Amino acid sequence: MATKDELRQLVQAMREQLSQTLDGMDYCLDWKSTDEEWSAREVLYHLVDTPPGGIHSAARGVLQGEVTELTLPPDVTDTSGDRAQADIGQIMSEVGDVLSGLEGVIDDSSEADLEKSLPVHLPARGTTEERTLGRIIAGSMDFHWADHLGQLKALREGLGLA
Repeated sequence: MATKDELRQLVQAMREQLSQTLDGMDYCLDWKSTDEEWSAREVLYHLVDTPPGGIHSAARGVLQGEVTELTLPPDVTDTSGDRAQADIGQIMSEVGDVLSGLEGVIDDSSEADLEKSLPVHLPARGTTEERTLGRIIAGSMDFHWADHLGQLKALREGLGLA
């Protein structure tokens, strides 16, 4: 299991990597090389919205005993309304809220809290897994967010930004 310090480091590293990757991409938030790909805007709002309400809210709910099971739906992205017009600063503010919220959960958790276990439903895989709060947070950064960070890096390369 990851310690509180290790979880904090994962979140801080993701914040830094996103900032570096998105630097200079403010003019091309909606660009994608094919219709099947997601734009940077879609990727970022997917991260903000998965699970619904954000991973920070779900983790806070687990910590407070209000969330006893979690569903991680695939391919959620909402870029409608104000989000369609949001600039990189506004989007990164929302991303930052999620990451800061996770840091708050980590800070407010004891090591025992991070061992709280609950069923996590993964509809894309058709499975349910028992996961601890610590594993949910670590998995969000190490796998889910890291995978989408790779998408953002590919978009950046596709634009010729090194």
